[in-house]
Amino acid sequence: MKTRTIAYVAPKKVDVREVNVADPADDQIQVRKIACGICAWDLSTYKYGPDNPYAAPPGHEGLGQILKVGKDVTGMKEGDFVCAGGFQEVENCSAKHSVKIPYEVKDPMTWIVEPITCVVNGIERAQIFPGERVVLVGAGYMGLLMVQGLSHHLCGELIALDTNPKRLEMAKKFGAHQTFQIGKDDAQIEKLVDQKADVVIELAGAQPALDLSVRMIRNGGNLCIFSWQRGPRTFDCNALHCRGINVLNTAPANAPNYDRVFKNALPLIARGVFKNHELVSHTASIEHYPELLETAMTPEKGYLKGVVKYA
Repeated sequence: MKTRTIAYVAPKKVDVREVNVADPADDQIQVRKIACGICAWDLSTYKYGPDNPYAAPPGHEGLGQILKVGKDVTGMKEGDFVCAGGFQEVENCSAKHSVKIPYEVKDPMTWIVEPITCVVNGIERAQIFPGERVVLVGAGYMGLLMVQGLSHHLCGELIALDTNPKRLEMAKKFGAHQTFQIGKDDAQIEKLVDQKADVVIELAGAQPALDLSVRMIRNGGNLCIFSWQRGPRTFDCNALHCRGINVLNTAPANAPNYDRVFKNALPLIARGVFKNHELVSHTASIEHYPELLETAMTPEKGYLKGVVKYA
């Protein structure tokens, strides 16, 4: 069978290619894609090219239906919805590393599960106790998913900071108790710095966000580095030692059992805790994936989350 996939070939150069797909191996399932989310990792790979040491694979937020099942695969059948694979339209995937969705899939945009799993893992690793003040520094796509999740947590206060007023409006809609715009509400933000927070989750991936997060955390509080801070960063180790700050890595690679966390995300989506469909700002077919990437690199176009959709 012939199908299409993408390949990152150079900085800001992506090809859509035709490839052959054989029958699945004994331990594989063959999946026809319905949708695949575009991660910030994809955007970084598009920007810097496939030869950078942290290049992304060709997609990893796939949602599809099973076409064929290998003879050794149990618990899955033709027609099941699964989270598996990347941008390739029809793809043979390891059954072991695919997750069946045991719920009705009405809106594919709701079931882009992988980023939600990252947020569920981040909340778990953040060690938030009931009644604590939690501040999110950054209210982009992942920050807004974090607001959605933590709005169902026993936070004493849930506060979101960002430079973008539209994203802060969304954060308020999704359950943030207070929002403050960096660069506009700096006086109120300085009051927060004085008052301190029990838990600060850094979601912006920039040095100024890290600096603000360190200033805002209380003595003995949890500073959670959720974003991918790319490359060298500076950190005030005096604050780390003298104020007893706990620096927590909430990245997926830090999950003790990511498969468990992935499956735990599914009932939360089914219950409506996470509303991913309200965060998808742009969609495109696979042949228009390169143009969508270029849109994502242009902030004035209002990009928040992109998804490749398949007919």
